[in-house]
Amino acid sequence: FDRMVTIFNNEIHGEPLVTIKKSFYGSTNNILTVVIDPGHGGLDPGAQVNSIREADLMLSLARVLADDIKRLSKTQVILTRTSDEFTSLDKRLMLAVRAGADLFISLHADTVKKGNASGSTVYTLSEDAYDQASARLAARHGGDELISGLDLTGADTAVTSALMGLLRRENTVRTKAFSEIILKNLEIFNIKLNPTPLRNANFSVLKLPSVPSILIETGFMSTSSDLKNLQDRDWAEKFSSAISSGIVEWIAEDRLLAKNRMQ
Repeated sequence: FDRMVTIFNNEIHGEPLVTIKKSFYGSTNNILTVVIDPGHGGLDPGAQVNSIREADLMLSLARVLADDIKRLSKTQVILTRTSDEFTSLDKRLMLAVRAGADLFISLHADTVKKGNASGSTVYTLSEDAYDQASARLAARHGGDELISGLDLTGADTAVTSALMGLLRRENTVRTKAFSEIILKNLEIFNIKLNPTPLRNANFSVLKLPSVPSILIETGFMSTSSDLKNLQDRDWAEKFSSAISSGIVEWIAEDRLLAKNRMQ
């Protein structure tokens, strides 16, 4: 406990112990970094309908989305993969951290074997997974690997887990706001939503403790109308416009709350 108090007082013997990168709101020179994660790839094709693979559809959609987001002022976009290659879930997360990601968006397409389902769904990390996720990530990686700009010199695993837990609580609120804004904009841009459009799950790519992260199931490949949309460039551009618009709206809302956050 004394160690954690020292950390959040940000001083020990007059020297900084923890330094987290400054918010992109703090300077007009800072850049918003958005990481887009096209699901699957390489030996992991994801869902398949005949010869159509989820991995290929999501990479194509990610490229359109990246081009749209790049048009926003002072924004850079990084893709977790740029070709049909296998990229582990851990590698995707570490790429986002090392890039200093401010937002993480993972793209997928779903299928059902029985019945019918259609429309887009946005997932955030299940609350039941928070503590478990923090513990597992802390065991595999150091704190400075998991939180961009963090120096936890001398801190043990328990301290790292506790810090990630505190950051995750704050991040949960930001992620929830982001997911709701994205859903609202998808609806505004006439992107069909699933009847239960906002869900949570224990997806590995949502486990970064300090980066608002969502996973979008863009549609159901097992439904012909959704599959047609996922192959249509006009639909992809409309979907991308909705996401870009949502990012702009979230930034404005998040900026108002930034002064109340942990420093």
